[in-house]
Amino acid sequence: MAPIHDAVRAGDVEAVRRELASGVSPDLKEQIISRANHPPLMVAAQHEQLEITLLLIEAGADVDQAASIFTPLIIACHRGNEAIIAALLAA
Repeated sequence: MAPIHDAVRAGDVEAVRRELASGVSPDLKEQIISRANHPPLMVAAQHEQLEITLLLIEAGADVDQAASIFTPLIIACHRGNEAIIAALLAA
């Protein structure tokens, strides 16, 4: 797993900021054989990380980037997180 994905899962906003500041793409996909290759925004939606979602959007993450048939918005809707849904729709 890439450090940015680990930081998103952990809810570590500062680590995500450092990764982005060092040039890591906000759309970097994980390279995991057993799962779809999720970008950080998808992981943030899955783990209901609003502040990180906003940070990734601000960094230019593609809100429509799909992993398999899912997008971050579909995941946020499935989770029922209205704040993340609103942030993704606004972006």
